Amino acid sequence: MSVLLAVSVAAAALVTLRGGAPSLSDPSCLLDEPLHRVAAASGQQLITLSKNEAANAVDRLKYSTQSSSWQAASQPGAGLAAVHRLYNPGSHDILYSTSSSEISNAVTQYGYVDDGTVFYASVAGDEANDCANALVYAAVGPDRVRHYSDDPSDFGASFGTPSPQFWVHDAGKSHILAAAPYFYNGTAAWRAYQSATGDVRRDYYNIGATPISIWLSGNATDAENVERVTMAANASKTVPQFVLYAIPGRDCGGFSRGGVADIGTYEQWIDTISRGIGDREAIVILEPDAISFCDNNAQTRALRTEAMTYAAQTLHDDNPGVYTYLHAGSGTLDLDYARDALIDSGIRYMRGFAMNVASHGPTQTEEAYGDDLVAALSAAGYPDKRYVVDTSRNGVGRASNPGASYNSCNNHGAALGARPTSDTDDRLADAYLWIKPPGESDGSGCHGPTSPEPNAGAWFPQLAHDLFDNAVDAGTIADWQIGESPYTDQT
Repeated sequence: MSVLLAVSVAAAALVTLRGGAPSLSDPSCLLDEPLHRVAAASGQQLITLSKNEAANAVDRLKYSTQSSSWQAASQPGAGLAAVHRLYNPGSHDILYSTSSSEISNAVTQYGYVDDGTVFYASVAGDEANDCANALVYAAVGPDRVRHYSDDPSDFGASFGTPSPQFWVHDAGKSHILAAAPYFYNGTAAWRAYQSATGDVRRDYYNIGATPISIWLSGNATDAENVERVTMAANASKTVPQFVLYAIPGRDCGGFSRGGVADIGTYEQWIDTISRGIGDREAIVILEPDAISFCDNNAQTRALRTEAMTYAAQTLHDDNPGVYTYLHAGSGTLDLDYARDALIDSGIRYMRGFAMNVASHGPTQTEEAYGDDLVAALSAAGYPDKRYVVDTSRNGVGRASNPGASYNSCNNHGAALGARPTSDTDDRLADAYLWIKPPGESDGSGCHGPTSPEPNAGAWFPQLAHDLFDNAVDAGTIADWQIGESPYTDQT
């Protein structure tokens, strides 16, 4: 199985919020470009720094996407060696080497053509570059072609003895989450901060200066906004997060009732969103509550699964830089029901699912359920799925909310949770995100029809103040002074 790599535009680094090992935001880490890996049915691999090349192999040659967290560099740097690609026109084998003698022998004795340097890696691992932590091995298989892996046990008895080749960085996460989250200055929280005075201004800053997902609800201007945001994010080497929330019959008459008129309109809307994103990168959270709320009859479920499958397949086929996660509730759904609903809704086209959107489930609880759901999907034939967790309001878990129509409805005892990061506590969790915009109302009737609460989605000053104060008291977020956010200089 031959391997092909090519150079792409550098990916941005994730701004991690914890200490420990060097992160990709550390300038000492030069291996900051993601390697994409796809495989043919025969097992032949294509590993490339170009997401477009990988996407073309999937679309045109019917390769399947494989998980890969290797990262290399397209530019030289201290402790890095030039890796040459050599192609054999007779056997169609591709060889990668940092050894000048091996390169010379391949060309002069075996008829290889030297394509020159295609990326840079480390030949000494952590000693030379302290983020080079994955050693890539090669061995010759029964097809007489070199196979590459970071795990020697992958080669099996029929291969020759694996030999070390070079070191790369193993980010441990999907490439799209190896970039800083995009800061959107159009949120209600940021607007409230800009107009506020007095002590409350700092409360609002701590919310509004944190990257928050952008909700799209079926408006005529959504596609234009998506294009503008993704272009700005691409220019700042960051990744925006969108929530698609326009499915027909949304919220089934609840506080967030609405959505587009019918499935045909929904599909047309999805097409415009897809065109707005283009080949730029984005994280998409698909239809919160669509499988976990009011999905109680066969006709509703059939229509919804058709709509979500269309959305997932469109983004998968037409937007190679998009990772899609379908909301799978908040750790309270029956596991078999959630598995079947995800499968029916096109999970095969998605990176995975989202947990806890707009809810208050503790992160550890959501991750435990997420792990079980990943395992259930794998057992059903859908391996390698991952999930994200909405931590926007789960800093103290499910706090008591007397008189509320449901626990997370304008809960003044709740707290902001961990700010967005891919430095998660669970290897199957791609990231913690602020998906539900904290400080926005859940509805005007959360505590009864006469309660003085804003309509769903409107800014709720007292709720925002309480979420922030409770988080500071619980120690779940850093209490920023105005100007301390690392994100607000992006725009």
